[in-house]
Amino acid sequence: MSATPRIGVISDTHGHAERTRAAIERLREHRLEAVFHCGDIGSGAILVELASAFAPSAPVYAVLGNVDLDLESVARFPASSGVLVQGRFAAATVAGKTIAVVHGDEPVRLRAAIESGAYDLVLTGHTHERSERREGRTLVVNPGAVHRSSAPSVAVIDLGTGNVRFLELRRGGGGRP
Repeated sequence: MSATPRIGVISDTHGHAERTRAAIERLREHRLEAVFHCGDIGSGAILVELASAFAPSAPVYAVLGNVDLDLESVARFPASSGVLVQGRFAAATVAGKTIAVVHGDEPVRLRAAIESGAYDLVLTGHTHERSERREGRTLVVNPGAVHRSSAPSVAVIDLGTGNVRFLELRRGGGGRP
């Protein structure tokens, strides 16, 4: 484990492999304990890219977004790859921090995770708008969207300090803006 444990957060890739590779490039600049995909993955190819880049040293947790519900290649992705697709809700503990992940298209599920008080972090996507806010003891983070966004981005969260850093991607698909 690194001295300052960090996680990477990605969302709304919508099957766009080139832009996802650019997002992975930006995330790999940081030593990550785990990576979380907040849904609207869009194709199994995206999960292959994430597994190749991060697993097994940093597990990848993913939830299904509204565009993933009928995609067998996403819903049935093999856990042996190091990518854990956990349906519409995921929970994990990384470096002592409890983390919930929901796509965000189900407001009741999102609100329940935040208001439960059970999580240090709630990660979400769906809106394609990056944001961070604290509600009680819970830090709520949306990394923005990798695809279908005027300002594509991902996020890195320092679990020691709670600092959120948004990493912008080039609009055309390449790495740095």
